[in-house]
Amino acid sequence: MSRLLVLVLVVVVVLAGVLFGLSSIAREKPLKHVEKAVPVANLQK
Repeated sequence: MSRLLVLVLVVVVVLAGVLFGLSSIAREKPLKHVEKAVPVANLQK
């Protein structure tokens, strides 16, 4: 029974870590795209 509890805890922690990682990546990507797009827009003017 204790092994099952440990396994469940590990799965929950891994899923939480993956979701947190994906959310942080999703937040960073648009910012990087905006930073890349701004100099291009300035050059086109």
